[in-house]
Amino acid sequence: MSDRTDTPYGGMTPVELRTFGERLYGTEWQTPLARALPVSTRAIRYWLSGERKIREVIARRIQSLRAEPHGDRRIEKNEAPTTPR
Repeated sequence: MSDRTDTPYGGMTPVELRTFGERLYGTEWQTPLARALPVSTRAIRYWLSGERKIREVIARRIQSLRAEPHGDRRIEKNEAPTTPR
């Protein structure tokens, strides 16, 4: 089965992706979201265009970022996340 637009969406539609991205990171959301997932910015563009479906595991990860205040801003600033000791 192809990932083209004629197939059902996996875990999230392109409209939902855009909504989550803008709520998490504002108008310049694609690169910070790609870093947080981590995926390429090209993958984000494929999903937005509907050329490829957003897998359920990615949709869950995006939704989990929503629970964190402003996503993980350390990632947005290219800083490595810290691990608890």
